[in-house]
Amino acid sequence: MDSGTAPASGYVALYAIYNPTTGATALLAKNATAGLQAEVYAGGNMPAGYTASALIGVIPTNAGSQYVVCWIAVCRSAKSCSEPSRVR
Repeated sequence: MDSGTAPASGYVALYAIYNPTTGATALLAKNATAGLQAEVYAGGNMPAGYTASALIGVIPTNAGSQYVVCWIAVCRSAKSCSEPSRVR
């Protein structure tokens, strides 16, 4: 999470982030319960050196603040999506 903990019975936005200096990649989660999320992470808590991001999807959480099992489609264009990838 970019700050705090995952919300109970809410939503978390999951971003892929990239550090061009080291080539490192990671995931960054953000509380998304309040509404629509930007395609690029706009928060102030990106780890040092990470300068690029992309929204992967928004995942629901249960009453215990745990991610609910869901599917995220991997799309190469707006016209076609491949089989979904399972996220836990």
